[in-house]
Formats: sequence, C-alpha cells, structure tokens
Amino acid sequence: GYPRYDIAADEVIHSDGVVENILWGKNQFERVSMSADDAEDIGSGFTYLSDEWQPDAGVLTLSYILCSIFALLALGATVFFSIRFREDHAPDFVGHLFTGH
Repeated sequence: GYPRYDIAADEVIHSDGVVENILWGKNQFERVSMSADDAEDIGSGFTYLSDEWQPDAGVLTLSYILCSIFALLALGATVFFSIRFREDHAPDFVGHLFTGH
C-alpha cells in the first residue's frame, strides 16, 4: 500500500496493504519485550533462555575456526574476482596517463 501523512492532523493515514494490516491493523504486531522489566512490556521476556544450552569451549573454538575460514575464502574470492574484473574490463589507467591513449 501507500501510506500518506496528513500535515494538518499530524498523523499517518495507512492504506489497506498487507504490510500495513500486519503492522497497524486490527490484529497488529506487538513487539515482545526481551527482559519484561517494565509494567507495559509485552510477554514474559527471554531471560529464561540464559539457563538453556551453552556451547562448550570446543564448539565455540570450532565455530570461530569455521567462520574465520569462510571469511578468508570470501575475502580471497572477492580480491581474485575484483582483480580479474579490472584486468578484463577496466582500461590501463597508468598507461593512459603516460601515453594519452
């Protein structure tokens, strides 16, 4: 939809789009509180999850190693393909400066 803003009334006028109905309609989405510390917070929070499963040192180490390997592979691929793209599609800027062609 296309929501509009009424300057005189200082309000947003929502259309009948799907997103608008989910966010501001009759059964609108309400964000659940993470901690439920305040009286106006919705839900009981997610603090109960702090006592749930925690990865041990081996799992954390393996996760860090795998993420690092993936990041290095992604970086290497980016460098490789950017150099290759420049060689294939970009003019020789240094040569252009000296030869004028």
